[in-house]
Amino acid sequence: MTTKIDIVEDEIQKLISYNFDEKEPEFDPIKTDKPLLVIWKSVNLKLQKISESNHGSFFDSETYLILNIKSPEEKYAHIWTGNKSSKEKISFISFKVLQLDHKLENNCVILYESEGNESELLKSYFKFFTVFKGRIEEVQKSLEDQQYKARLFHVHSSGANIQSKEISINKKNIDSGDVYLFDTGVKVFIYIGKGSNSFEKFHLSCMVEKIKEVRQNKAIIVSIDESCDLNENDLKNKDEFEEFLKKFEENIQETDEQNKIDKNYKKMMKLSDENGKLELTDVEYKKESLVSQDSFLIDRGDAIIIWIGKEASKKEKKFAKFYANKYINKENRNGLSIIVVNEGKLSSELDKCFK
Repeated sequence: MTTKIDIVEDEIQKLISYNFDEKEPEFDPIKTDKPLLVIWKSVNLKLQKISESNHGSFFDSETYLILNIKSPEEKYAHIWTGNKSSKEKISFISFKVLQLDHKLENNCVILYESEGNESELLKSYFKFFTVFKGRIEEVQKSLEDQQYKARLFHVHSSGANIQSKEISINKKNIDSGDVYLFDTGVKVFIYIGKGSNSFEKFHLSCMVEKIKEVRQNKAIIVSIDESCDLNENDLKNKDEFEEFLKKFEENIQETDEQNKIDKNYKKMMKLSDENGKLELTDVEYKKESLVSQDSFLIDRGDAIIIWIGKEASKKEKKFAKFYANKYINKENRNGLSIIVVNEGKLSSELDKCFK
């Protein structure tokens, strides 16, 4: 009986012998002699470059390929997958990242990112990082038609990075630790939690200014600040805010798997075919366990690192990502980013494993 895992293995086996020299026009202009940030998404199984003005804006129905060249020696390729992206888009971009890495002489650190579990490295590329529901075409059409869909955004900081994400419209989604923007079209409510910080408030103010600009200052901005004593007018604004929330209320999605992940967990495994078949075995969690003849999976708690030895076999190299996904599913480590590091390549992500 053929299982889904067998099918995936068959597809990966095809990639082992695939000629990655096939031309991809989008990769032809890439030069590695100076810093570069490029983002593509899949459109009808072709790469479409994202304009710089839209860098930092991601949609949950898409899968993106992000290339960041910091120097000729330091290159990062990310796959970012939205929660509602199709298997076709994911498969296409997963192939393209291997083709891109091949063009760059297999010298990229490859990171597999999922919505809500982005690496600090990815978020550091953008002044603001925003995740929208739906497709960019839908948002553009609503702006052109002046028929705005109600949207609730949650703004929060993670270290030095600020992220805003569109969330389900529901009062239970709002707490005092962060700030929120509730865009109903004519009225835009900004809710400032008493536990929010100045970075989050600044990001919120930038979002408001952008809305004002797009709507030619016709939007009515209503502010509720928990840190201030609410006067009669403030209480009226808060009541109106809650009325609008109730009007557009949506069902809250299931709690993110991210919240269930034990980020103090540590585990290290060797992927080897030295006995004639691929086997994943536990090894001692230390840097000295890494050897050039094999590939390794390192669960450092907040991410999975795939370390590829210089002398690893083709199967060990190409099936490492498959075994990482298999491990994540089996051990309920869903939501963790996967980062691929080749031996000899300097990587701060690998260094974090053994600090």
